[in-house]
Amino acid sequence: MKLTVPELRKEAFEITTSIKNIKKMHNYQLELAKFDDDLSKEQGKDFAELTKANAINMIHYLESSEAFIKEQLGLTEKEVEKLEEFGRAEFDRLTNKIILIFQGYDESFIDRVFKEEDGAKDGEKKEQALAKG
Repeated sequence: MKLTVPELRKEAFEITTSIKNIKKMHNYQLELAKFDDDLSKEQGKDFAELTKANAINMIHYLESSEAFIKEQLGLTEKEVEKLEEFGRAEFDRLTNKIILIFQGYDESFIDRVFKEEDGAKDGEKKEQALAKG
């Protein structure tokens, strides 16, 4: 499966949807779920402890996601540096696209899903602007 990310590379990336890579994707998701579970156990603690736990969880999420993207796309160090310049939404979108590919969706379907999501967000923004006006 090919994935186009022009911000990282002109040519499309080849993602191999082998059982080995699908297992890696599920392990990545389980790892994130474990950290979310650990964070939920922190509820009820004071603000400073909760803030610290949340920061640790977020750093782990970003590092795990970056490692997952790097491995699945075969990024060079220069491409990793470009990836680290992504905004949060762009970074999350790329991660989600890779996961959807492993779940069997093709790039055109994935792009359509994200365009619909963007359209819904634009509609919400317009509604909010009209409500304010």
